[in-house]
Amino acid sequence: MHLPANHLWRKIESELTGKDHAEAAAIMRRYLDEIPASWRGYQALRDRLVKRVGRSEAAGAGRSTRGSRDEFHVQRRGIARVCFIGAANCGKSAMVSAFAQAPTEVNDFPQTTREPVAGLLRLPGGDIQCLDTPAILPGTVDGDGFGRRLLHLISTGGAAVAVIDAGEDATAQASLIVDELAAFDVRVMPSAIGVELTPQGRGGISFAGDPIAKSDAATARRMLAEAEVLHARVTVRSAFSEEELAASLAGQTLMPTVFVVNKDDLPGAERAESELRDAYPDHAVISTNFLDEANFDALQAAIVSALGLRAVSLLEGPADDARATPLLMRAGSAVRDLAERAGDVDESPVAALVWGESVKHPGQEVGLSHLIAEGDRVHFRA
Repeated sequence: MHLPANHLWRKIESELTGKDHAEAAAIMRRYLDEIPASWRGYQALRDRLVKRVGRSEAAGAGRSTRGSRDEFHVQRRGIARVCFIGAANCGKSAMVSAFAQAPTEVNDFPQTTREPVAGLLRLPGGDIQCLDTPAILPGTVDGDGFGRRLLHLISTGGAAVAVIDAGEDATAQASLIVDELAAFDVRVMPSAIGVELTPQGRGGISFAGDPIAKSDAATARRMLAEAEVLHARVTVRSAFSEEELAASLAGQTLMPTVFVVNKDDLPGAERAESELRDAYPDHAVISTNFLDEANFDALQAAIVSALGLRAVSLLEGPADDARATPLLMRAGSAVRDLAERAGDVDESPVAALVWGESVKHPGQEVGLSHLIAEGDRVHFRA
């Protein structure tokens, strides 16, 4: 969920405290990359960041010992980003290498990964970027290990895969991950985010996505007013959650998280899986092994679910049996979102023919605001 611009600026300022010019510039550039120009109400914040970056880079010119490359800036690819996270030597790198063909470095000694490495999980309907990240250590939020820049990188993902070493204390590893993220205002969630808040520059409070009950809409408006958020879009991806909206308004990043018990050939693997299921009963817990790629299909499905993605098909002709292209779309998406993803919408209105669960009749004509469902088959009409 996106923070209101003024809240986001306060968060950025807190991260800049104590940083030298080069570090401050790198932090601000990461945030600029994460704030698309299309976000309404954020232009003033973007302008402020651009000016501050310029001043920091000018002041630090010739004095940085880190060079000009920010190792923790990773260009986005694919339709979503998932960060593989975990304690030292849990097997993240080997897993991401096997799972998403990332060019990771794998060694027997701990903390081999010194900077994030990206791979792509190629699925019908879209690629998902998978990041192998450095180890989370006790005190990461206080600057130990790779510090807050690692936690910031993790917060940019749409979901996380927490890799647990089956040969070590499973619940201790999970607690370390959850606690360090919580200290950085990243809240581990058991499933896809149901409610998204997108502050805007004008237009008051609007609702998008799945239908919302009048009582829930009234609750959302009250909460936004109390937080002094006057212009925003609330997108309901599944069911409305007052808890999720409150967390977003409090400045928390909600992170759907899948737990993976790695090295499932070790004697303690079954016990580790059982302990995690007891400690985190609502989360997906999957045992796997990068050596034989056991349960990789289940991990793929869990990631797609955590991201809240739904499989739909784009038809080339106005018939259910026409040639189809698969696309993965977020829950709560409308025909308009599908058309924009496919690149088939110009400024003129379009309609669509839909076959599937979202319509009463096969081949029913719908408008741009029609919500699509899992398995829908859609053909656009000008």
